[in-house]
Amino acid sequence: MDLMTEAPPYLIVVLVAFAVVCAELIKTFGGAFFHALWSKWGWALVGVNAVVAVVVYVIARNVLNIGPGWFLAFCVGLLFPVLLRSRYTFFRPVGAKDDPRITDLSIRVDEFYTALQERCYREVDNALAVSRTLRAGALAEQYTEGAILRALNQVVAARQVAADREKDAKYVEELAAVPDESMRRFRLAVFLLEIAGKQTERLLKAPAPPSY
Repeated sequence: MDLMTEAPPYLIVVLVAFAVVCAELIKTFGGAFFHALWSKWGWALVGVNAVVAVVVYVIARNVLNIGPGWFLAFCVGLLFPVLLRSRYTFFRPVGAKDDPRITDLSIRVDEFYTALQERCYREVDNALAVSRTLRAGALAEQYTEGAILRALNQVVAARQVAADREKDAKYVEELAAVPDESMRRFRLAVFLLEIAGKQTERLLKAPAPPSY
């Protein structure tokens, strides 16, 4: 086996699988993408997608009886997500479609993957929530409510998308109306971390703008 010929198509398939998972994580976690990716659950999703993609590629090569090729690898990379989210029915009794009491014989790959995906997302979200809670608690103790609220208003006012700016401004007003003082300051800190990320401390330490 020529390694230089065989290896590149497999690498393409794995890279496409990796890109698919990255797209899913970005869509779900946004700015916390890297935290989600580097968690063990994020890599579990990468592993499942990569294994399925490679298996589909091997099957496709044997079924089509063709040698290693970039085109086939690319096609498999585009199509395997559909296969991973499909249900394969081998036997369906007559009338099963209309009668919910009659079950068919099928491999529910879609349900398995969805369950795995939801578990991964839940675990990653829990880990991110714990991390954000600890950081927000520290900020709420270190800075005054006025400082946190001022930083939030500055970030919201600097937004370019009007719809997001209006939605965030409304949410800040809702948070500022929370009756309990400690919870109000904590939730304001959580929201500041969410929209400012690593720049949160820098915003809080920046001098207040002059008033005219």
